[in-house]
Amino acid sequence: MKFKSQKGFTLTSIAISVVIIYIFASLIAMLVYNYNSTMKSTELKAKATTIAVNEIEKIKGEGYDTSKYNGKTNDAIIEENVEVENNEGFFKTVKVNDYKDLSGNTENELIEYDIVKIVKVEISYKFKKKIKKVELSTIISNANKGEN
Repeated sequence: MKFKSQKGFTLTSIAISVVIIYIFASLIAMLVYNYNSTMKSTELKAKATTIAVNEIEKIKGEGYDTSKYNGKTNDAIIEENVEVENNEGFFKTVKVNDYKDLSGNTENELIEYDIVKIVKVEISYKFKKKIKKVELSTIISNANKGEN
């Protein structure tokens, strides 16, 4: 009496199929992780850009005549690493440069101080244990200075 049958699977074929399924599952999990990570990174960068644009618009709305910018030269820091209101985890730094202080303009006697300021807004946030930054800048001018 023979008990050996040709029906069914061998242990080797089951082990090989389990390994192949594991490889495919790992690849799919890695793709899903990378997709989610990229989406989160894009979302945070877009939010930081929106915050920076709002800060720039607020600065333009205030105009030049505010005491914040008047008399400030060469990378004067107005605000540094201040947490952005209603946006936890986002920090802003606002710097001001006088146009006269830019390279190539310091020797030019025709350019006066306190006519044009370059305001830089930097929004920083943390993603995957790294600090990421978005920086925007704008120019504000003292329209009244040239009239005197």
